[in-house]
Amino acid sequence: MSTNPQPGGRTARIGLVARVNGIWGGRWMSADFAAKLVGVAPTRLARWAKAGLISSRRDEPGARHRYLRPELVIVSRLGVGGAPPDVHALRRHVRGQDDGSGEPA
Repeated sequence: MSTNPQPGGRTARIGLVARVNGIWGGRWMSADFAAKLVGVAPTRLARWAKAGLISSRRDEPGARHRYLRPELVIVSRLGVGGAPPDVHALRRHVRGQDDGSGEPA
């Protein structure tokens, strides 16, 4: 996972989904709004961020994560049959085996 310095001394950790899609910046969302967009719990987003799959940043030490909206729009489309995405869908997408249509390529 690469890091990207942000204004105010914050450091964003850019995840694999963002990198393979050429996303290096954009608006950041709170964990609650991000979870609603993707259809998963905030704790799942935190696990994906810790694994380096999605981007995250914290505005202050100990603060809740914030997530990169353009990346999460892509992630939200990785679920199959209306179900929210899972870690396997994210990994398939990163490996280039999923085009984001919800069906494996």
